Amino acid sequence: MIEAIAEREKHGLTHIVLMDDDVVFTHHALERAYVFLKLLKTEHRDIMLGGAMLRLDLPFAQFAAGETWAVGEIRFNKVNYNLYELRYIRNALSW
Repeated sequence: MIEAIAEREKHGLTHIVLMDDDVVFTHHALERAYVFLKLLKTEHRDIMLGGAMLRLDLPFAQFAAGETWAVGEIRFNKVNYNLYELRYIRNALSW
């Protein structure tokens, strides 16, 4: 991150992707994030884009989303949501 920030002007960098080392990831996620960020209105250019962690064995089960850092402690928010249930989808969208 330090290197990316130091070189951001030179390379036109705007965002940094952070993820676990054991994530299952496809290029489609980066493409969607890129398009989303390119289409943002000017007043929203400095946003952070977050994702959710889904289980591989139960792809409808959101393991976690919206974690927060509190002085050395990670707080897990929106844990174990069944995304087949509309109430969890509404709650997941209300950050």
